Order: sequence, then C-alpha cells, then structure tokens
Amino acid sequence: MSSHGQYPMTLDMEDIMIKKACSVTKAGKIQRKFLAVLCMLSLAGPSFASTVDLSPKKWGAGELEIYNWLNKQFGLQNVLAEGKNGVIAGTTSASAERAGLEVLRQGGSAADAVLATSLAQITLAMGSWVSYAGIMTMVYFDAGSGRFYNLNAGFNTVAGEDDPETIPAQTNVLSPRPDAEIHPSGRTALVPGYMAGVQAAHKRFGKLPFKDLFAPAIYYAERGFKLTPFHGGLVKLRQKVLSRLPETKAVFTKPDGSWVAEGDLFKQPELAVTLRRIADRGADYMYTGEWGRKFVEAVRRDGGRMTMDDLEKYNVIWSDPLEISYGGYKIYAPGLPAQGGVHVAEALNVASQAGLSGMGHYSESARAFFWLNQITNLMVLSFMPEQTVSQLLGGADGSLAARTGVEHARRVWSLMSSGRFPLTKVPVSEEPRHSDAIVAIDRWGNVAAIVHTSNTAVWGTTGIFVDGVSVPDPAAFQQRLISQTGPGKRLPDPTEPLIIAKDGKPVAALSSIGAGLHQKTISVLLNLMDFDMSIKQAIDAPGLNSPKYEADGSNKPQVFERDFCGHLLAAVKKLGLEVAVVPNALTSTVPRGYVISGYAVGAAIDPKGGYKAVATDSLNGRALGY
Repeated sequence: MSSHGQYPMTLDMEDIMIKKACSVTKAGKIQRKFLAVLCMLSLAGPSFASTVDLSPKKWGAGELEIYNWLNKQFGLQNVLAEGKNGVIAGTTSASAERAGLEVLRQGGSAADAVLATSLAQITLAMGSWVSYAGIMTMVYFDAGSGRFYNLNAGFNTVAGEDDPETIPAQTNVLSPRPDAEIHPSGRTALVPGYMAGVQAAHKRFGKLPFKDLFAPAIYYAERGFKLTPFHGGLVKLRQKVLSRLPETKAVFTKPDGSWVAEGDLFKQPELAVTLRRIADRGADYMYTGEWGRKFVEAVRRDGGRMTMDDLEKYNVIWSDPLEISYGGYKIYAPGLPAQGGVHVAEALNVASQAGLSGMGHYSESARAFFWLNQITNLMVLSFMPEQTVSQLLGGADGSLAARTGVEHARRVWSLMSSGRFPLTKVPVSEEPRHSDAIVAIDRWGNVAAIVHTSNTAVWGTTGIFVDGVSVPDPAAFQQRLISQTGPGKRLPDPTEPLIIAKDGKPVAALSSIGAGLHQKTISVLLNLMDFDMSIKQAIDAPGLNSPKYEADGSNKPQVFERDFCGHLLAAVKKLGLEVAVVPNALTSTVPRGYVISGYAVGAAIDPKGGYKAVATDSLNGRALGY
C-alpha cells in the first residue's frame, strides 16, 4: 500500500477508452469544505497526566465548542490524521473520537480507546442506531504477544423462544415510514452482548481503570449536548414509536410536553445514573443486577419470553479470528459463528479465482465492475437454509465453515462464469446493507477494529427504554436466522471489522457499517491490496452499495450519480448488468447513501514510522492522531 494509488493492471481497449473518459468525472467530484483546524488538533503533542481524567471538561480551551460544531457536520472533508504515538477513527460523533484520542494520550491501549469511544457514541446517538443493550464485535492485535484475537459479543437467542417464525415481523426496517403500521412485541428483543463485551475486552487488553472509560459518556449524558438537524430529524421521524410508552416519551419531550428538536440541549439523567452504576459495579449490573431484572420485566410486559436465566448465562466468545490469504496479505476477520468473516473470505477467494485484479480497477473496467458487484452479492447465501445453499452448489457442503475455503470458491466461480449459478449473470456477447465502527492504534502497536450496533431501525419498534437504555428489537426481521440458530445460542452477525497483515505484522485496520458494509469492505480491501492505494485513497475511492432487491428475488446494483462515469455504466449495461443511478443526496438530515451505502474507517501503520487514520466523509465521525 503506497501513496500513489494508480491502477497498473492491464486493460482491454474499451476499458482504456473508459479510463480516459472517466478521468474528468473523478476530477469533478463534489468538493467538501476543508477544515484546517482538524489538522492542528490531530497533530497536537502528547499530554500525560499523573492521574487519569477522561472527562471532556478537561479538554483544551475551545475544544468542546469545536467538537460540538463538528458533530453537526455531515459531508465535511475527511482530513487524514497522522500520529507518531496513536490514531483513532470512528464513523459518527466527532466528540466521541476526541474522547478516544484522550484515552490514547493518557496511556490507554487501543482497546481502551475504542471502548471509550463506543460508550460515548451511544450517548451521543441518543441510543438510536447503537445501544448499550446492543452487540459488539472486535478483532485485535496484541503487540506484546504478536497474536490476533476475535471477541464475539453478539446477541444470544432467547432460550424460551420455541417458535421464532411467529415473532411479529417489521417491514422496511432500515427506513420505516412515520405512518407505517407497527406491531411492537417483547419477543423481538434478544439477549444483549455489548456491555459484556466492553468488560471482557478491557479485562484482557485494557490499561486504564475500567471506570474511567465511562467518563465521556457520563459527561454528555449529564451535561447534555445540542441536537443536530440529523438527530432532530430522527426524533421527528420516530415519534410514533417514542410516544408508545410514557417513560420513553419523557426522555424525548420537554417539561411543556413538546418534543426535543434541533438546537435543544438534550440531557439523559437516567442514563447517567445507569452508566455510573455499571462503571462502579461492572457489567454484572446489567446481567445479574437491578437493570437486568427491569429489562426482563419490560420485555415480558410486551409478550417477550426473556428470563433472568438468559442474561445470567450470557458469555462472550473469544476465538482465533478467521485468517484469509490474499495477494501476499493475511486478513484477520471475525471467526465462526459470525457470518462477517465468512462473507469476506468467500468474496476474496472467488475474486482470486476470477482473476479480478487483472481486469483493472472497478471504476475503470466494465468487466471488473460487472463481476465485483456479483461477487459481493454472494453474501445473500447466508439468508438461505444450508440445504438450499448446498443445492445451489450442486450438492456440495453449504455450511458457513465450507464457504471460507478455496475449493468452495473454485466451485462457485465455475458456476458463476458458466451461467449455472442462479444468483448471478454472465456477460453477454460484446464487440472487440446502522451501526458504528471504530479503529485505533496505540503507542505500543496494538491495533483494534470494532463494530457495535443495535441491528435495528433507529430505536426499533417497541420504544422500550430501561433506566435510560434503549432496547433494540433485532428479532423483528431475523426470524428465519433465529430459527436456524436455535434457542439460547449465539446469533451469527454480519459485521466485518478487520486487520490486514503482511509478513506476520499488521499494516492496516478497517471497519465498515451500513447496508452496504460488505460491498464497501471488499472494495476498500481490493483498493489496498490489488491497487496499492493509501488508506485514505482506498476509502475515498468510489464504492459499491447494497443492491436493490426486487420482489422476484433479482437485484440491481445501485451507484451514486457522479461516482462512476456514464461510459463505464454503459459498457456494464452492454455486458448485461443494469445499474441504477441514485441521487447524490447529502443534507444535514439525510447523510449520503443513508439507506444503501457502506461507511468505512481505517488506520494504517506507516513503514517509515507513525500511524495514519481516516474516517468516512459522509457522516460526522472523525479521524484523529497525536
């Protein structure tokens, strides 16, 4: 991975013509406002304290105001962060990343930094797209031992749920209409893993006191923060859900009964009390203590089958990450029973069998664009029963474990390229999927990549809050997967935090969120490994999105206008693949690609010394270093 970011692969004549035609389009990409102050803050020197104090009130003069302003900025230019001692990048809430930077400055590990950042992100998200009752996945490199680790703190299914296919379903879960019919049910709640994951990760890799990691989240819960147009829009969109229960409505309304809105100071006093108790007593407060009992009572009042036994038996899973070989690199991804690592291994292995890197870059080669879209769509196999996958493969093993292998990739590519795989097309004759992601590297060379999520529409459909903590409803759209998993077991999740290594040492970390997280992840990986791009170039390059799925099961790739030039898309159409071009919308209330895109953050180790990090430019997260 270098800084030049050229596309050196051999192209056919039509692709050469497309490359020339498309170069003007790239130069005309929408320019975003440059914020020089970020550079100054990123390059600030180390600040060591005799005692740890991570409260934002201790930040430098004017920093609170700067980061409060940054929290409102969606689509701001994503400045490359550099640091000799550490870097961090996150998808949302610039103030949360600033909190993570402070952790690194005060001697915290990469694990401490991503954990404190994630805790603050949830408070600053009002528990909407992320939750303390959500889940977390982490891939970690421990420099001291030279080992890679995977922490799975995903949802557990409910042991007493014996008929998951009858759990009330919610349609259009990614972006429900305000007037959509809602069927709230406590059966849609699952056993959370996030807080158990925070404690387990800290116990193994933390350097600062556990209690101190909560300070930024508690600060913003107690002191409050100004609501951005985006946050105000979410509250307005989900008033029907948030008004269902009086205790929830009280969180989002003012003393006069009106709803909180853009510009209001939003405080969460109940949440602050809960966070202080967890900080003092540990995660057991949520799993065996008072909060856990209230949680079970709340979901059972709405027909749920959760018991205290479900919470008390929850354990995180530590395992070796899935190791994927590609082009001289090793990619370390979430291991089984998670799906995310399987999706990455499957896509990269099939891409290797297809010789995708030799087709040219997907933004300049019609064939590369054609096949990359279909290779990344293979993840839909995870939504099918294993027996169905086996049938599609001609009787071969369709299990998650088998799908990580090279033999599986050979079979899939043989079927795809010959037109015998029903999920894909072949070229016709031609003339000559909300969450948060964080990555961090510390002064010792430890590397962390995490994703945490509620895996629901914002605030779900039940609107349940327990002592300030939002309760997600991830079972509302995963009935079949829950049935396949079985009661009281770890539900596979599709998140894809990764660490990329070469010659046994990490060179970069990557984490993505959004409906198109898989497409974005694979695009960035190929940019890094096949096209020698820098971490910023790889993330900033035009990416693929989640396809548009039709009622008949077919799908159509979706790209943003101006991301790919018309000459390329016309050539792709000649190959037999219709592409939908969607508006390049970006406003303060609707981030670019909010429903279809993937958003990535990344960090890299400079072979000459120091670290670099970058965050997506579509959301309000930032990359920082020192």
